[in-house]
Amino acid sequence: MKKTKNVITIAVLFAITVLTSCCNDAEIIETESSKSLSLEMDQKTAMNRFAEIISTATYNRPEVREFLKREAIKQFDKNYDVLYVNVKDSYIGNETFGDILNYYASSGELESIENAVPTINIYIPKISMFNVLPENLDCKDKEIPVALPGETDNKLYVNGVIVDSIAKGNVPDFHVFVINKNSRVVVDSQTRAVGKRFRFIDPEFDKSISKSVTRGGLESASVVGEKAIKAYSYFYKDDGSNQSKALQRDYIYYGMTPTSQKGNLNQSVSEYISFIEIDPVAYFKISDNIPSENGNLKKDDPELKKREVSRKKRDFTTEELINEFWTEGCYNLKIEVIRSTSNVPTVKYLSLLPEDIWNFNMDRTYRHSTALRHSKYTYRIDPRKFTAKRYYLASNFISFGKWDLSNESLSRDIIFTETDPGDTYSDKYEYETQTVKRTKVNGDVKIGIGLNDGKSNITTDVGVENETTTTKKVTKVISVTRTNKDDSLGDVSIYFYDPIIEGKSGSQYQMKIYNTGNVLFGVTAK
Repeated sequence: MKKTKNVITIAVLFAITVLTSCCNDAEIIETESSKSLSLEMDQKTAMNRFAEIISTATYNRPEVREFLKREAIKQFDKNYDVLYVNVKDSYIGNETFGDILNYYASSGELESIENAVPTINIYIPKISMFNVLPENLDCKDKEIPVALPGETDNKLYVNGVIVDSIAKGNVPDFHVFVINKNSRVVVDSQTRAVGKRFRFIDPEFDKSISKSVTRGGLESASVVGEKAIKAYSYFYKDDGSNQSKALQRDYIYYGMTPTSQKGNLNQSVSEYISFIEIDPVAYFKISDNIPSENGNLKKDDPELKKREVSRKKRDFTTEELINEFWTEGCYNLKIEVIRSTSNVPTVKYLSLLPEDIWNFNMDRTYRHSTALRHSKYTYRIDPRKFTAKRYYLASNFISFGKWDLSNESLSRDIIFTETDPGDTYSDKYEYETQTVKRTKVNGDVKIGIGLNDGKSNITTDVGVENETTTTKKVTKVISVTRTNKDDSLGDVSIYFYDPIIEGKSGSQYQMKIYNTGNVLFGVTAK
Protein backbone atom coordinates (compact mmCIF):
# COMPACT_ATOMS: atom_id res chain seq x y z
CA MET A 1 0.00 0.00 0.00
CA LYS A 2 1.73 3.18 -1.18
CA LYS A 3 0.21 5.71 1.15
CA THR A 4 -0.45 5.49 4.87
CA LYS A 5 -4.04 5.81 5.98
CA ASN A 6 -4.53 7.69 9.24
CA VAL A 7 -6.93 6.51 11.91
CA ILE A 8 -8.53 8.77 14.50
CA THR A 9 -10.25 7.71 17.70
CA ILE A 10 -13.52 9.55 18.03
CA ALA A 11 -15.87 7.05 19.64
CA VAL A 12 -18.40 9.67 20.76
CA LEU A 13 -18.87 11.22 17.35
CA PHE A 14 -18.73 8.18 15.20
CA ALA A 15 -18.90 4.77 16.81
CA ILE A 16 -17.58 1.91 14.80
CA THR A 17 -21.14 0.73 14.49
CA VAL A 18 -21.26 3.06 11.47
CA LEU A 19 -18.85 0.73 9.79
CA THR A 20 -20.84 -2.26 10.94
CA SER A 21 -24.09 -0.58 9.86
CA CYS A 22 -26.66 -3.22 9.17
CA CYS A 23 -24.38 -6.02 10.33
CA ASN A 24 -26.38 -7.89 12.97
CA ASP A 25 -26.79 -11.59 12.23
CA ALA A 26 -29.99 -11.65 14.24
CA GLU A 27 -31.59 -9.28 11.77
CA ILE A 28 -31.09 -11.59 8.80
CA ILE A 29 -34.21 -13.58 8.07
CA GLU A 30 -33.51 -16.86 6.32
CA THR A 31 -35.77 -19.66 5.16
CA GLU A 32 -34.90 -23.34 5.46
CA SER A 33 -34.16 -23.32 1.76
CA SER A 34 -31.61 -20.51 1.99
CA LYS A 35 -29.93 -22.18 4.98
CA SER A 36 -29.42 -25.40 3.10
CA LEU A 37 -27.87 -23.56 0.18
CA SER A 38 -25.43 -21.87 2.56
CA LEU A 39 -23.78 -25.11 3.65
CA GLU A 40 -21.12 -25.09 0.95
CA MET A 41 -19.72 -21.79 2.32
CA ASP A 42 -20.26 -20.38 5.80
CA GLN A 43 -21.06 -16.70 6.29
CA LYS A 44 -17.65 -15.75 7.67
CA THR A 45 -15.81 -17.30 4.74
CA ALA A 46 -18.28 -15.73 2.31
CA MET A 47 -17.78 -12.26 3.77
CA ASN A 48 -13.98 -12.62 3.68
CA ARG A 49 -13.96 -13.76 0.06
CA PHE A 50 -16.37 -11.03 -1.00
CA ALA A 51 -14.10 -8.41 0.61
CA GLU A 52 -11.13 -9.84 -1.28
CA ILE A 53 -13.01 -9.90 -4.58
CA ILE A 54 -14.46 -6.39 -4.21
CA SER A 55 -11.09 -4.95 -3.17
CA THR A 56 -9.43 -6.51 -6.21
CA ALA A 57 -12.11 -5.17 -8.55
CA THR A 58 -12.06 -1.67 -7.07
CA TYR A 59 -8.26 -1.54 -7.18
CA ASN A 60 -8.02 -2.58 -10.82
CA ARG A 61 -11.20 -1.13 -12.31
CA PRO A 62 -11.93 2.63 -11.88
CA GLU A 63 -15.33 2.09 -13.49
CA VAL A 64 -16.24 -0.19 -10.57
CA ARG A 65 -15.37 2.56 -8.09
CA GLU A 66 -17.51 4.98 -10.09
CA PHE A 67 -20.36 2.46 -10.22
CA LEU A 68 -20.36 1.86 -6.45
CA LYS A 69 -20.23 5.58 -5.73
CA ARG A 70 -23.13 6.25 -8.10
CA GLU A 71 -25.27 3.45 -6.67
CA ALA A 72 -24.56 4.39 -3.04
CA ILE A 73 -25.60 8.01 -3.62
CA LYS A 74 -29.01 6.78 -4.84
CA GLN A 75 -29.72 5.62 -1.24
CA PHE A 76 -32.38 3.14 -2.33
CA ASP A 77 -32.90 2.18 1.35
CA LYS A 78 -32.25 5.72 2.69
CA ASN A 79 -28.67 4.77 3.44
CA TYR A 80 -25.51 4.72 1.32
CA ASP A 81 -25.91 1.01 0.61
CA VAL A 82 -25.29 -1.04 -2.53
CA LEU A 83 -27.12 -4.37 -2.20
CA TYR A 84 -25.27 -6.91 -4.32
CA VAL A 85 -28.33 -8.93 -5.37
CA ASN A 86 -29.95 -5.69 -6.53
CA VAL A 87 -27.09 -4.53 -8.76
CA LYS A 88 -25.26 -7.65 -9.88
CA ASP A 89 -27.04 -7.57 -13.25
CA SER A 90 -26.52 -3.83 -13.77
CA TYR A 91 -24.28 -2.99 -16.70
CA ILE A 92 -20.96 -1.21 -16.43
CA GLY A 93 -20.08 -0.58 -20.04
CA ASN A 94 -20.58 -3.88 -21.88
CA GLU A 95 -20.34 -6.05 -18.77
CA THR A 96 -22.56 -6.53 -15.75
CA PHE A 97 -21.26 -5.86 -12.26
CA GLY A 98 -21.50 -9.61 -11.59
CA ASP A 99 -19.50 -10.42 -14.73
CA ILE A 100 -16.68 -8.13 -13.60
CA LEU A 101 -16.56 -9.67 -10.14
CA ASN A 102 -16.58 -13.17 -11.62
CA TYR A 103 -13.32 -12.32 -13.37
CA TYR A 104 -11.66 -12.13 -9.93
CA ALA A 105 -13.51 -15.11 -8.41
CA SER A 106 -13.45 -18.88 -8.84
CA SER A 107 -16.17 -20.62 -10.84
CA GLY A 108 -19.45 -20.59 -8.91
CA GLU A 109 -17.90 -18.69 -6.00
CA LEU A 110 -20.12 -15.61 -6.20
CA GLU A 111 -23.22 -17.79 -6.24
CA SER A 112 -22.02 -19.56 -3.09
CA ILE A 113 -21.33 -16.18 -1.44
CA GLU A 114 -24.80 -14.93 -2.34
CA ASN A 115 -26.42 -18.11 -1.00
CA ALA A 116 -24.47 -17.90 2.25
CA VAL A 117 -25.18 -14.17 2.77
CA PRO A 118 -28.24 -13.18 0.69
CA THR A 119 -28.15 -9.57 1.92
CA ILE A 120 -24.42 -9.02 1.32
CA ASN A 121 -23.88 -5.33 0.83
CA ILE A 122 -21.29 -2.63 0.02
CA TYR A 123 -21.68 0.46 2.20
CA ILE A 124 -19.88 3.81 1.83
CA PRO A 125 -19.79 5.62 5.22
CA LYS A 126 -20.61 9.30 5.59
CA ILE A 127 -18.39 11.13 8.11
CA SER A 128 -19.66 14.71 8.01
CA MET A 129 -17.23 16.16 10.54
CA PHE A 130 -14.27 15.42 8.30
CA ASN A 131 -16.15 16.06 5.07
CA VAL A 132 -15.69 12.39 4.14
CA LEU A 133 -18.86 11.91 2.12
CA PRO A 134 -19.87 9.37 -0.53
CA GLU A 135 -20.55 12.34 -2.80
CA ASN A 136 -16.89 13.47 -2.74
CA LEU A 137 -15.26 10.04 -3.01
CA ASP A 138 -12.34 10.35 -5.45
CA CYS A 139 -12.80 7.61 -8.02
CA LYS A 140 -9.27 8.17 -9.30
CA ASP A 141 -7.88 6.77 -6.04
CA LYS A 142 -7.26 3.06 -6.65
CA GLU A 143 -6.14 2.48 -3.05
CA ILE A 144 -9.52 3.10 -1.43
CA PRO A 145 -9.56 0.17 1.02
CA VAL A 146 -12.37 -2.31 1.53
CA ALA A 147 -13.22 -2.73 5.23
CA LEU A 148 -14.57 -5.94 6.73
CA PRO A 149 -15.85 -5.55 10.32
CA GLY A 150 -14.79 -8.30 12.72
CA GLU A 151 -15.26 -9.13 16.37
CA THR A 152 -12.13 -7.34 17.61
CA ASP A 153 -11.00 -5.24 14.66
CA ASN A 154 -11.87 -4.21 11.13
CA LYS A 155 -9.63 -5.58 8.38
CA LEU A 156 -8.66 -3.32 5.47
CA TYR A 157 -8.19 -4.97 2.07
CA VAL A 158 -6.49 -3.49 -0.98
CA ASN A 159 -6.17 -5.49 -4.19
CA GLY A 160 -7.29 -8.72 -2.55
CA VAL A 161 -4.97 -8.73 0.47
CA ILE A 162 -5.17 -7.40 4.04
CA VAL A 163 -2.94 -4.32 4.32
CA ASP A 164 -4.02 -2.93 7.71
CA SER A 165 -6.64 -3.16 10.44
CA ILE A 166 -8.62 -0.78 12.64
CA ALA A 167 -9.30 -1.67 16.27
CA LYS A 168 -12.87 -1.58 17.49
CA GLY A 169 -13.71 1.97 18.60
CA ASN A 170 -11.34 3.57 16.08
CA VAL A 171 -12.59 5.21 12.92
CA PRO A 172 -10.86 5.97 9.61
CA ASP A 173 -10.84 9.57 8.42
CA PHE A 174 -10.69 8.47 4.78
CA HIS A 175 -13.08 6.82 2.35
CA VAL A 176 -13.65 3.08 2.58
CA PHE A 177 -15.98 0.52 1.03
CA VAL A 178 -17.50 -1.53 3.87
CA ILE A 179 -18.67 -5.11 3.35
CA ASN A 180 -21.62 -5.92 5.59
CA LYS A 181 -25.13 -7.33 5.68
CA ASN A 182 -28.00 -5.02 4.86
CA SER A 183 -30.51 -5.12 7.75
CA ARG A 184 -33.11 -2.96 5.99
CA VAL A 185 -34.06 -5.61 3.45
CA VAL A 186 -34.73 -9.34 3.28
CA VAL A 187 -33.60 -11.61 0.46
CA ASP A 188 -34.88 -15.18 0.76
CA SER A 189 -36.38 -17.99 -1.29
CA GLN A 190 -39.81 -16.41 -1.07
CA THR A 191 -38.76 -13.18 -2.76
CA ARG A 192 -36.71 -15.04 -5.35
CA ALA A 193 -39.61 -17.38 -6.13
CA VAL A 194 -41.84 -14.48 -7.13
CA GLY A 195 -39.12 -12.83 -9.19
CA LYS A 196 -38.23 -10.12 -6.67
CA ARG A 197 -34.69 -9.30 -5.64
CA PHE A 198 -35.53 -8.21 -2.11
CA ARG A 199 -38.24 -6.81 0.13
CA PHE A 200 -37.99 -4.03 2.71
CA ILE A 201 -38.35 -4.95 6.38
CA ASP A 202 -40.40 -1.76 6.84
CA PRO A 203 -41.84 0.65 4.23
CA GLU A 204 -40.00 3.43 6.07
CA PHE A 205 -36.77 2.24 4.40
CA ASP A 206 -38.24 2.40 0.90
CA LYS A 207 -37.08 5.69 -0.59
CA SER A 208 -39.39 5.33 -3.59
CA ILE A 209 -42.62 5.68 -1.56
CA SER A 210 -41.67 8.75 0.47
CA LYS A 211 -41.15 11.31 -2.30
CA SER A 212 -44.25 13.25 -1.30
CA VAL A 213 -42.94 13.94 2.22
CA THR A 214 -41.98 17.61 2.48
CA ARG A 215 -39.02 19.35 4.12
CA GLY A 216 -38.22 19.34 7.77
CA GLY A 217 -37.48 15.65 8.42
CA LEU A 218 -39.54 12.82 9.82
CA GLU A 219 -40.18 12.19 13.50
CA SER A 220 -41.06 9.12 15.54
CA ALA A 221 -44.37 8.64 17.33
CA SER A 222 -42.75 9.46 20.69
CA VAL A 223 -41.87 12.97 19.46
CA VAL A 224 -45.19 13.61 17.72
CA GLY A 225 -47.44 12.43 20.58
CA GLU A 226 -50.30 9.91 20.72
CA LYS A 227 -53.01 12.58 20.73
CA ALA A 228 -51.74 14.19 17.53
CA ILE A 229 -51.34 10.79 15.86
CA LYS A 230 -54.92 9.84 16.73
CA ALA A 231 -56.13 13.16 15.31
CA TYR A 232 -54.21 12.45 12.09
CA SER A 233 -55.98 9.09 11.77
CA TYR A 234 -59.25 11.01 11.40
CA PHE A 235 -58.04 14.16 9.67
CA TYR A 236 -55.30 13.51 7.11
CA LYS A 237 -56.50 14.76 3.71
CA ASP A 238 -55.11 17.80 1.93
CA ASP A 239 -58.45 19.25 0.88
CA GLY A 240 -61.51 21.07 2.21
CA SER A 241 -63.44 17.94 3.13
CA ASN A 242 -64.58 16.85 6.58
CA GLN A 243 -61.36 14.78 6.78
CA SER A 244 -59.02 17.72 6.11
CA LYS A 245 -55.79 17.65 8.13
CA ALA A 246 -56.48 21.27 9.13
CA LEU A 247 -59.19 19.94 11.48
CA GLN A 248 -56.84 17.97 13.74
CA ARG A 249 -57.23 20.30 16.75
CA ASP A 250 -61.01 19.86 16.64
CA TYR A 251 -60.31 16.27 17.69
CA ILE A 252 -57.43 17.08 20.05
CA TYR A 253 -59.37 19.64 22.09
CA TYR A 254 -63.02 18.74 21.49
CA GLY A 255 -62.93 15.04 20.57
CA MET A 256 -64.68 15.73 17.27
CA THR A 257 -64.45 13.38 14.29
CA PRO A 258 -65.82 13.52 10.73
CA THR A 259 -68.97 11.76 11.99
CA SER A 260 -69.20 13.40 15.44
CA GLN A 261 -69.70 17.13 14.99
CA LYS A 262 -70.27 18.25 18.57
CA GLY A 263 -67.75 17.99 21.37
CA ASN A 264 -66.74 19.05 24.86
CA LEU A 265 -63.42 20.67 25.73
CA ASN A 266 -60.75 18.27 26.96
CA GLN A 267 -59.31 20.02 30.01
CA SER A 268 -56.21 17.78 30.23
CA VAL A 269 -54.69 18.42 26.78
CA SER A 270 -51.84 20.86 26.20
CA GLU A 271 -49.49 21.79 23.37
CA TYR A 272 -45.70 22.03 23.47
CA ILE A 273 -42.74 23.02 21.34
CA SER A 274 -41.10 19.68 20.64
CA PHE A 275 -37.89 20.77 18.92
CA ILE A 276 -36.10 23.79 17.48
CA GLU A 277 -33.49 24.36 14.77
CA ILE A 278 -31.48 27.56 14.55
CA ASP A 279 -30.27 28.62 11.11
CA PRO A 280 -26.45 28.81 11.15
CA VAL A 281 -26.72 32.19 9.42
CA ALA A 282 -27.87 33.48 12.83
CA TYR A 283 -24.31 32.99 14.08
CA PHE A 284 -23.33 36.31 12.51
CA LYS A 285 -26.17 38.02 14.39
CA ILE A 286 -26.05 36.45 17.85
CA SER A 287 -22.30 36.14 18.49
CA ASP A 288 -21.88 39.64 19.88
CA ASN A 289 -18.97 41.58 21.29
CA ILE A 290 -20.47 44.04 23.76
CA PRO A 291 -18.54 47.26 24.68
CA SER A 292 -18.06 47.59 28.43
CA GLU A 293 -17.69 50.81 30.44
CA ASN A 294 -13.91 50.92 30.04
CA GLY A 295 -14.15 50.62 26.28
CA ASN A 296 -13.00 47.01 26.07
CA LEU A 297 -15.05 44.30 24.41
CA LYS A 298 -17.00 41.96 26.67
CA LYS A 299 -17.62 38.52 25.16
CA ASP A 300 -21.06 37.49 26.37
CA ASP A 301 -21.89 35.01 23.61
CA PRO A 302 -19.68 32.20 22.35
CA GLU A 303 -17.89 33.07 19.15
CA LEU A 304 -15.08 31.70 17.04
CA LYS A 305 -11.75 32.98 18.33
CA LYS A 306 -9.75 31.42 15.47
CA ARG A 307 -10.45 29.70 12.18
CA GLU A 308 -7.55 27.21 12.07
CA VAL A 309 -5.72 25.04 14.62
CA SER A 310 -2.81 22.62 14.22
CA ARG A 311 -0.99 20.11 16.37
CA LYS A 312 1.95 17.79 15.83
CA LYS A 313 2.16 14.09 16.74
CA ARG A 314 -1.27 13.70 18.38
CA ASP A 315 -4.71 14.44 16.99
CA PHE A 316 -7.31 16.60 18.77
CA THR A 317 -10.29 15.19 20.65
CA THR A 318 -13.71 16.70 19.97
CA GLU A 319 -13.66 18.54 23.29
CA GLU A 320 -10.21 19.95 22.57
CA LEU A 321 -11.34 21.24 19.17
CA ILE A 322 -14.33 23.02 20.73
CA ASN A 323 -12.10 24.63 23.36
CA GLU A 324 -9.56 25.66 20.72
CA PHE A 325 -12.07 27.26 18.38
CA TRP A 326 -14.76 28.72 20.66
CA THR A 327 -14.81 31.30 23.42
CA GLU A 328 -16.68 30.37 26.58
CA GLY A 329 -20.36 31.09 27.11
CA CYS A 330 -23.84 30.07 25.97
CA TYR A 331 -26.45 31.55 23.69
CA ASN A 332 -29.41 32.62 25.83
CA LEU A 333 -32.56 31.97 23.82
CA LYS A 334 -35.72 33.67 25.07
CA ILE A 335 -39.02 32.15 23.92
CA GLU A 336 -42.20 34.17 24.45
CA VAL A 337 -45.66 32.67 23.96
CA ILE A 338 -48.36 35.27 23.23
CA ARG A 339 -51.93 34.23 24.04
CA SER A 340 -55.01 36.44 23.85
CA THR A 341 -56.00 35.42 27.39
CA SER A 342 -53.08 37.34 28.93
CA ASN A 343 -51.59 40.81 28.60
CA VAL A 344 -48.05 39.50 29.19
CA PRO A 345 -46.30 36.66 27.43
CA THR A 346 -45.31 33.34 28.94
CA VAL A 347 -41.49 33.39 28.94
CA LYS A 348 -38.99 30.54 28.88
CA TYR A 349 -35.19 30.59 28.48
CA LEU A 350 -32.82 28.09 26.89
CA SER A 351 -29.04 28.11 27.34
CA LEU A 352 -27.49 26.62 24.21
CA LEU A 353 -23.90 25.78 23.38
CA PRO A 354 -22.78 26.08 19.75
CA GLU A 355 -22.33 22.29 19.55
CA ASP A 356 -25.94 21.85 20.73
CA ILE A 357 -27.39 23.54 17.69
CA TRP A 358 -24.89 23.26 14.82
CA ASN A 359 -22.77 20.71 13.00
CA PHE A 360 -19.45 22.46 12.38
CA ASN A 361 -18.38 20.42 9.32
CA MET A 362 -14.70 21.19 9.87
CA ASP A 363 -12.09 20.60 7.18
CA ARG A 364 -9.28 18.32 8.35
CA THR A 365 -5.87 17.70 6.81
CA TYR A 366 -3.10 15.36 7.92
CA ARG A 367 0.59 15.58 7.11
CA HIS A 368 2.48 12.32 7.39
CA SER A 369 5.60 12.09 9.47
CA THR A 370 9.01 11.60 7.85
CA ALA A 371 12.54 11.20 9.14
CA LEU A 372 12.82 15.00 9.24
CA ARG A 373 9.42 16.04 10.57
CA HIS A 374 6.55 15.03 12.82
CA SER A 375 3.05 14.25 11.66
CA LYS A 376 0.70 17.24 11.80
CA TYR A 377 -3.09 17.57 12.20
CA THR A 378 -4.82 20.72 10.97
CA TYR A 379 -8.49 21.70 11.34
CA ARG A 380 -10.26 24.64 9.72
CA ILE A 381 -13.69 25.94 10.66
CA ASP A 382 -15.99 28.22 8.66
CA PRO A 383 -19.44 29.25 9.97
CA ARG A 384 -20.66 29.42 6.38
CA LYS A 385 -20.34 25.61 6.32
CA PHE A 386 -22.33 25.04 9.53
CA THR A 387 -25.53 23.03 9.31
CA ALA A 388 -28.40 23.07 11.81
CA LYS A 389 -29.02 20.35 14.37
CA ARG A 390 -32.50 19.54 15.62
CA TYR A 391 -32.52 20.31 19.36
CA TYR A 392 -35.24 18.38 21.22
CA LEU A 393 -36.94 19.88 24.26
CA ALA A 394 -38.34 18.09 27.28
CA SER A 395 -41.98 17.17 26.68
CA ASN A 396 -43.36 19.79 29.06
CA PHE A 397 -40.64 22.47 28.89
CA ILE A 398 -42.54 25.04 26.82
CA SER A 399 -46.26 24.50 27.25
CA PHE A 400 -48.91 26.58 25.50
CA GLY A 401 -51.69 25.20 27.70
CA LYS A 402 -55.06 24.00 26.47
CA TRP A 403 -56.74 25.89 23.62
CA ASP A 404 -60.19 26.90 24.90
CA LEU A 405 -61.89 28.67 21.99
CA SER A 406 -64.57 30.12 24.29
CA ASN A 407 -61.86 32.34 25.85
CA GLU A 408 -58.89 32.32 23.49
CA SER A 409 -58.50 33.59 19.94
CA LEU A 410 -57.75 31.40 16.95
CA SER A 411 -54.03 32.20 16.92
CA ARG A 412 -51.02 32.20 19.23
CA ASP A 413 -47.77 34.03 18.50
CA ILE A 414 -44.28 32.81 19.35
CA ILE A 415 -41.33 35.25 19.59
CA PHE A 416 -37.66 34.17 19.66
CA THR A 417 -34.91 36.46 20.96
CA GLU A 418 -31.25 35.87 21.79
CA THR A 419 -30.77 37.98 24.90
CA ASP A 420 -27.70 39.97 25.95
CA PRO A 421 -27.00 42.24 28.94
CA GLY A 422 -27.94 45.84 28.27
CA ASP A 423 -30.31 48.67 29.12
CA THR A 424 -33.83 47.32 29.70
CA TYR A 425 -36.90 48.89 28.12
CA SER A 426 -40.55 48.01 27.53
CA ASP A 427 -41.92 47.45 24.06
CA LYS A 428 -45.36 46.81 22.62
CA TYR A 429 -46.31 43.82 20.50
CA GLU A 430 -49.55 44.43 18.60
CA TYR A 431 -51.41 41.86 16.56
CA GLU A 432 -54.85 41.12 15.16
CA THR A 433 -56.69 37.84 15.28
CA GLN A 434 -60.17 36.37 15.48
CA THR A 435 -62.27 34.81 18.21
CA VAL A 436 -65.10 32.35 17.75
CA LYS A 437 -68.66 33.55 18.46
CA ARG A 438 -70.91 31.86 20.97
CA THR A 439 -73.05 30.40 18.18
CA LYS A 440 -70.07 28.16 17.41
CA VAL A 441 -68.50 27.66 20.86
CA ASN A 442 -70.56 28.02 24.01
CA GLY A 443 -68.63 27.34 27.18
CA ASP A 444 -66.99 23.96 26.90
CA VAL A 445 -69.12 22.89 23.94
CA LYS A 446 -68.12 23.33 20.29
CA ILE A 447 -70.67 22.77 17.54
CA GLY A 448 -69.50 21.65 14.11
CA ILE A 449 -65.98 21.00 12.87
CA GLY A 450 -64.11 23.88 11.27
CA LEU A 451 -65.51 27.41 11.22
CA ASN A 452 -68.65 26.85 9.17
CA ASP A 453 -71.97 28.11 10.42
CA GLY A 454 -73.74 24.82 9.86
CA LYS A 455 -75.15 25.97 6.53
CA SER A 456 -72.06 26.54 4.38
CA ASN A 457 -69.21 24.23 3.44
CA ILE A 458 -66.55 23.44 5.99
CA THR A 459 -63.88 26.12 6.22
CA THR A 460 -60.76 26.50 8.31
CA ASP A 461 -59.69 29.87 6.91
CA VAL A 462 -58.68 32.49 9.46
CA GLY A 463 -58.74 35.96 7.95
CA VAL A 464 -58.49 39.06 10.12
CA GLU A 465 -59.63 41.48 7.42
CA ASN A 466 -63.32 40.61 7.77
CA GLU A 467 -65.50 39.06 10.38
CA THR A 468 -67.58 36.01 9.52
CA THR A 469 -70.83 34.64 10.82
CA THR A 470 -68.90 32.59 13.35
CA THR A 471 -65.85 34.76 14.14
CA LYS A 472 -65.07 38.34 15.14
CA LYS A 473 -61.87 40.38 14.80
CA VAL A 474 -59.88 41.43 17.86
CA THR A 475 -56.78 43.61 18.26
CA LYS A 476 -54.38 42.88 21.09
CA VAL A 477 -51.43 44.84 22.49
CA ILE A 478 -48.93 42.93 24.63
CA SER A 479 -46.15 44.40 26.76
CA VAL A 480 -42.73 42.79 26.24
CA THR A 481 -39.38 43.50 27.89
CA ARG A 482 -36.18 43.95 25.87
CA THR A 483 -32.60 45.17 26.25
CA ASN A 484 -30.82 47.36 23.73
CA LYS A 485 -28.38 44.46 23.03
CA ASP A 486 -30.98 41.75 22.34
CA ASP A 487 -30.97 40.05 18.94
CA SER A 488 -34.38 39.39 17.40
CA LEU A 489 -34.74 35.96 15.79
CA GLY A 490 -38.26 36.58 14.51
CA ASP A 491 -41.81 35.60 15.38
CA VAL A 492 -44.52 33.44 13.86
CA SER A 493 -48.22 32.76 14.39
CA ILE A 494 -49.72 29.34 15.14
CA TYR A 495 -53.35 28.99 14.06
CA PHE A 496 -55.90 26.64 15.57
CA TYR A 497 -56.56 25.26 12.11
CA ASP A 498 -52.95 24.56 11.23
CA PRO A 499 -52.32 20.81 11.03
CA ILE A 500 -49.90 19.34 13.55
CA ILE A 501 -49.07 16.39 11.30
CA GLU A 502 -48.63 17.03 7.58
CA GLY A 503 -48.04 13.46 6.42
CA LYS A 504 -46.73 9.99 7.20
CA SER A 505 -44.02 7.70 5.85
CA GLY A 506 -43.91 4.20 7.30
CA SER A 507 -43.95 4.51 11.08
CA GLN A 508 -42.75 8.12 11.10
CA TYR A 509 -44.55 11.43 10.73
CA GLN A 510 -43.95 14.71 8.97
CA MET A 511 -44.76 17.49 11.44
CA LYS A 512 -45.73 20.98 10.41
CA ILE A 513 -42.64 23.17 10.62
CA TYR A 514 -42.93 26.82 11.67
CA ASN A 515 -40.24 29.24 10.50
CA THR A 516 -39.47 32.65 12.00
CA GLY A 517 -36.74 33.30 9.45
CA ASN A 518 -34.02 32.21 11.89
CA VAL A 519 -35.66 29.48 13.95
CA LEU A 520 -37.58 26.39 12.83
CA PHE A 521 -39.74 24.50 15.33
CA GLY A 522 -42.44 21.87 15.58
CA VAL A 523 -45.44 21.63 17.89
CA THR A 524 -47.09 18.59 19.43
CA ALA A 525 -50.16 17.94 21.59
CA LYS A 526 -50.29 15.51 24.51
